[in-house]
Amino acid sequence: MEDLRLLQSQGFHILKTRPRCIWKVYSSSSTHNIIQVMLIYFRVYLISHPELGEIAAKVLSNEKFDANEWTVAGILNQEQDHICPYLIRYILAKQCEELTIILFEYENMKSLTNLVKNTKDSVSINLLQVILHQLLYGLKAIHSVNLIHRDIKV
Repeated sequence: MEDLRLLQSQGFHILKTRPRCIWKVYSSSSTHNIIQVMLIYFRVYLISHPELGEIAAKVLSNEKFDANEWTVAGILNQEQDHICPYLIRYILAKQCEELTIILFEYENMKSLTNLVKNTKDSVSINLLQVILHQLLYGLKAIHSVNLIHRDIKV
């Protein structure tokens, strides 16, 4: 509820709410062979704004916001027009008192897992080729600016 009030106070109109998302972030200590798991909870909204149009907003607590994510987004945004049309563009990040809002292009497709599970017949080889081409092209683009992906969700 706090998310919605914050977005509305910033001039956004909420069009659709996605269920709460969870990221599992793993970090390890090489000196102690300890692996820590941190769960990051956030929500993603389809929103509209008079100047920005329809976009997505990810809202998470300030303590869970990783500035490196925004740095990487900036690197990709600078090079994106040249390297890959299949990567989502990040628009803006704003840190408020307790929450951070990250604005980015809205992707209207569901996950690949959803596609496979909800397809009654088998997925066509042509569709798989298109998906794999875009996925590999995106990975190549990420690697071309010396970045390594943390996780890829399907």
